[in-house]
Amino acid sequence: MNLKTRELRYINAGHFPPFLVHDNQIKRLEKGCTIIGAFDQLPSIEMGCEQLGNEGLIMTFTDGLPDLRSPDGDYFDEGMIMDYVRKHHHLSAKEFNDTLLAKLEKFRGPEGYPDDIAVLTCSYH
Repeated sequence: MNLKTRELRYINAGHFPPFLVHDNQIKRLEKGCTIIGAFDQLPSIEMGCEQLGNEGLIMTFTDGLPDLRSPDGDYFDEGMIMDYVRKHHHLSAKEFNDTLLAKLEKFRGPEGYPDDIAVLTCSYH
């Protein structure tokens, strides 16, 4: 991110697109390429560019998050993640992640984690 111009340049390496929230809008950061390491050569790479507002939040996550299941077999899918982001983006990054972890613990109940989960949240002002 260029702090002077407030321009964010990014490349999604084939994973679930991160969420960007600013100016009360939620956007997915989808520009990029296919999964890195899956091919000898990447067919193409597209850099994304976003002009950021005065404050906002970026949430990135690994595929373990939407793979999480409840005891009833429901997934913590992208719709649930987007709903969480919509309702909690005003929190600090620490509060956002702590609240998310509590929600995930309640959602999964006695079920284990099927995969590792990594969430990186950045809030800016």
